[in-house]
Amino acid sequence: MTDSVIIDLLILGLLLAVNMRLFFVARGQRDAIVLLAPVAFVICIVSLLAWDISLPKGGILLLSFLVLLENSHGLWRFFNQLYIDSFSPLLWLVSIVNILLILAIGFVVVIFRPVLPSQDVEVELKNYLLVGTVHSGLAPRGNFESVDVRILQSKPADTDSPWTERGSSVVNPQRAEPHLPLVLWITDVRSSVSRVEPIATTLASLGYEVVVADFNQNMVLSSQLRLQSLFFADDFEKKLATLQRESSFQYEAILNYFGGEKDLSNRRVLLLADGYTSEGAKAVCLMNEYVAGYYTIDGEDSLGSYNTIPDWADGFGPLGETAPWINYLVMETPLLESRDETRFHSIAVAQQVHRVFSDILVTQQEVPAEVLVEGFVEELVSPNQMTVEGES
Repeated sequence: MTDSVIIDLLILGLLLAVNMRLFFVARGQRDAIVLLAPVAFVICIVSLLAWDISLPKGGILLLSFLVLLENSHGLWRFFNQLYIDSFSPLLWLVSIVNILLILAIGFVVVIFRPVLPSQDVEVELKNYLLVGTVHSGLAPRGNFESVDVRILQSKPADTDSPWTERGSSVVNPQRAEPHLPLVLWITDVRSSVSRVEPIATTLASLGYEVVVADFNQNMVLSSQLRLQSLFFADDFEKKLATLQRESSFQYEAILNYFGGEKDLSNRRVLLLADGYTSEGAKAVCLMNEYVAGYYTIDGEDSLGSYNTIPDWADGFGPLGETAPWINYLVMETPLLESRDETRFHSIAVAQQVHRVFSDILVTQQEVPAEVLVEGFVEELVSPNQMTVEGES
């Protein structure tokens, strides 16, 4: 099991102990077990800060808060050094309902637990945080600054190729090993860095440096959009034009963070997209000639081909591996066993991306960059055009 699942089960175990104490704590004793209620709530808050919020985690948070409120009198009694006289009939009823809810949520957490990362993919990983906006520019996060962008950077473990870093993207002449092709991927709001990590690491193992950037760090707004995409699709569709325009600015901001044309013009830069970010990748590829091309998962690429991935949910990432509970909701025929132990999507997407990017890089070597851009200029649109087209 992943660390996130273990923490969820720990919280549920603490809540279960709080509610089960009514069956074995006798009269005349101190009610020390009630202290587990605030402990469970604090752990739940910390876990939400460490991992992405999800419907199961939201349910655990709500349940832990209710259990804390329901046992507030018990906490007052304990801190005033009073002994148990009796438990009220209402508390007995509420505790029995809580026990049933805890068992139900625990069942969901176990059945829809994420698949463990593959041990066969050998890559180096870097995780770091940025602050700033797409207009003012991005910078490394300082102490006590709120996070605006979360970055996952990965490359093969068996390479001496240097990391691409801010302001130092030019190859060091003292290093014999050149830079790997640089792949930039902006996540859809329905996804996240952790959600797409299996694809990013699998692709990196094939000989790329992959940078995944997640600009959706506002927990409230991101959760609202994700719930809309699942249960209120029409409302989410109305916001796609705005999200598409923002994704183009986000790709530009990440390119500029790594030095833009000045530092990346001698690099093989490629863009990867999923869901609505495909429009942003297309536009940015048009506006920057040093970008070799782009690929959209279950969509088109800069060579004019359309790539299909069976049972892919646009914008959500490899659900069968990282979010089986969402996979259950979006499947045409929902199955209780919605986990993908075979890692089909991660492997299939990474191999298809590798094949297309190899063709793009070979084509770029044979044809001048300006000719390549002219070849698909009519198919691409600028960010401003995207807004108009999306609203029409």
